[in-house]
Parts: sequence; structure tokens; C-alpha cells
Amino acid sequence: MDSYAITPDTATVTVSPTAPSYLRKSYGSVSVGMSDRLAIVVVNFQYGFTDPEAPLGGSPHVASAVQKTAQLLRVAREYGLPVCTPYTAYANSHAMPHWKVLAFRTELMRETRATQLDERIADPTDFSFEKWGASAFFQSPLSSYLATQRVDTVAICGCTTSGCVRATVVDAFQYGFQTLLVTDGCGDQDLQPHADTLRDVGLRYADLISVDDLIEIIRQREGGEAPIL
Repeated sequence: MDSYAITPDTATVTVSPTAPSYLRKSYGSVSVGMSDRLAIVVVNFQYGFTDPEAPLGGSPHVASAVQKTAQLLRVAREYGLPVCTPYTAYANSHAMPHWKVLAFRTELMRETRATQLDERIADPTDFSFEKWGASAFFQSPLSSYLATQRVDTVAICGCTTSGCVRATVVDAFQYGFQTLLVTDGCGDQDLQPHADTLRDVGLRYADLISVDDLIEIIRQREGGEAPIL
């Protein structure tokens, strides 16, 4: 089995400073890398978060992440990689967990525009499904689908970085997947929680990688030329 390390050269992103005490104790000292089969998981790029007019929308950071993720997905589909697009939706207010975000409780109802995938990232060939909790893995078919596709590595995009994306990263790690967090393919309501999340999960659970660097690796791997890292 070939394995591809994600090195500092392929993780060109500025994150919050890491306390020296973490570095001394070896946090972040090992690369997760990539193995044989990559899938892209895009969390919550639905109009409830991406439409500037929506109560939860209007974040320029999320808007930028949608555009970058759309570029990544075009390449992933070109090479036949599995693309998963979970979205958050509920039948009614009694069918949801105890969110502390009022707009989640009022806006994320089934068969409304807020729960429709943004057309910039949606495609009928993708594996799209409704999720209930923060993580795209919680009580969902995602892990079973990835198993049928023989996936061992997942790259995660979406919003928000500090919320549902982080929860999905942690669960991907706990399900045994090599996990990549796509730094500019994720967005948040504020840059500080985004940067803090990149720092934290990058020290513990996932490699950090940019859209452009991941596209380059996909083209090299799927084109038969393994990158020398």
C-alpha cells in the first residue's frame, strides 16, 4: 500500500500560534498522510449557510470556501473520486437536538431552500444525505458508504469549521480514516474560531492541506504519477 505524507510544503496555511508546551510534548509531530482511496466530504454547503440573504448566511469566509471547494469537486469528479455532500435538515422542531443556535431551530426544515445544497457544489452523481447531528457520521449512512467505496482517506470541507466540520473531522479520525482538513475549503462565521480549529485538529487528528495542493496530489496520484514527498 502506498502512503503519501502531507508535508509542510503541502499545507500552506497560517493557523493560530501553537503553544511551545504542545510542541515539546510531540503534538502535531506525525503526518496522517494518504493511502489508496480518497473521498471528499463536504459538510453543510446548503443555502441556509451560503445564501447571503439567509439568517445564517452572509459570511464572506464561507462564500470563499464554497468557491474553492467547487474547484476541488470538479477535479475529484473528473477522476471518479467519491464525493459526499451531507446537509442538515429536520422534519420539525421536535425532531432536532437541543441546538443553542436559534436560527438552526427555525430555518433548517426539510423541503425548504435553507436545506437545499448550493448548486455550486451539488451534482446528481454525489452521495447526498440528510444528517441530524453536528457530525456527518452521527447516525448517518456515511461510514457504510465509504466502506463500500473502499475509502481509507477522507478530505473534509464545509461549514462551519468550528462546528459541524470539526465534529466530522473528529469522527472520521475515530472511525479509522486518514483525515485531511481542507483549510480554504472550510468557512466559519468568524476567522478566529476557524484558525483555532485548524490549529487544534492539525495537532491531533488530521493533516491540513489547501485546495490547490490537494488538487495537485489528486492529479498526480490518479494520473499514475505518485508525488515525491
